[in-house]
Amino acid sequence: MKIRMNLDEINEGFSPIPEGDYEAYVYDIERTKFNTGSEGFKVTYNIADGPYKGRKIFDNIVLTEAAQWKLGQFYKAVTGASGVVDIDISTIPSFVGKRVLLSVKVEEQTYNGKTNERNVVRGVSFLGGQVPVGTSLTDTLNERDGVVDTEDDLPF
Repeated sequence: MKIRMNLDEINEGFSPIPEGDYEAYVYDIERTKFNTGSEGFKVTYNIADGPYKGRKIFDNIVLTEAAQWKLGQFYKAVTGASGVVDIDISTIPSFVGKRVLLSVKVEEQTYNGKTNERNVVRGVSFLGGQVPVGTSLTDTLNERDGVVDTEDDLPF
């Protein structure tokens, strides 16, 4: 099999979306151990509508005392809870599909001597509900995980 493409037209990366507030949903949550040795979660959000629908925004929740505010903000955004709560971190992955309002900023990041702009989550707020209307969570997760329903969906 041969695949023909113009290598001069390949996009080497996404430019960040403009700063602002976006309706989104939690697309993926992965428990991880960061390079610092701290435990936490890598969270992927998916923009739910508008011109940036489908774009992914990435964030980390680090389980340290100094970053506890971020865990609280995330928990409040996906549950609508308030007041004093006991957060069972084993339930965090169950929040995939929850709708939230993201406050997104653009920041410069230098890596290996090269400076690029990237999106950063500055806040996440409660919207309520699951994935966007007209989108089933099963279909969304199948898309995320690369599940193919028919041979027509195969890329080759």
